[in-house]
Amino acid sequence: MMIAYYFTTKIQLHNINAQHVDPNNIDLIINKFGEVIREKKRLVDIAMRLMLATAIVVAVAIGLIATYQPSKTPNMQVSEVTINNQKTVGISGYFPPNTKLDLIIEYKNESNVDVVKVVTLTSAASGKVISSVTLTDKPTTYKVTAQWTGADSLVHTLQKTVKP
Repeated sequence: MMIAYYFTTKIQLHNINAQHVDPNNIDLIINKFGEVIREKKRLVDIAMRLMLATAIVVAVAIGLIATYQPSKTPNMQVSEVTINNQKTVGISGYFPPNTKLDLIIEYKNESNVDVVKVVTLTSAASGKVISSVTLTDKPTTYKVTAQWTGADSLVHTLQKTVKP
């Protein structure tokens, strides 16, 4: 687009160089004028082609953006934050839409006892899930598992192990 702008500016600034024209020679002035007009026409053609190409690129880009669909592959992200000496585990991701799923958090507490927390929820119509679980202990490592039954009647799982 900037190149097309350059050509349109050059068209406006292009003129007959007075030092190469004898003001008494009408034929030379007419020839020079014809050369300038042909050069301006050539520059206009280039600018128009560049603008057409730019318009096509912009239209394709807008079409791609308008039809973009995020990944439909189930995925899960796990993050954690400590507030008032308590760990809160944040879980977000995409799962099949309107699907009941279990979020299972497994870890060993300070007494080395296995702890399992289960949160059951349903994904949104878009498939998005955002949830958080506060842990009463301060595990050094924990495992987060998302488990659901798919349309194929199979149990699907996603699992993340977190080592803070």
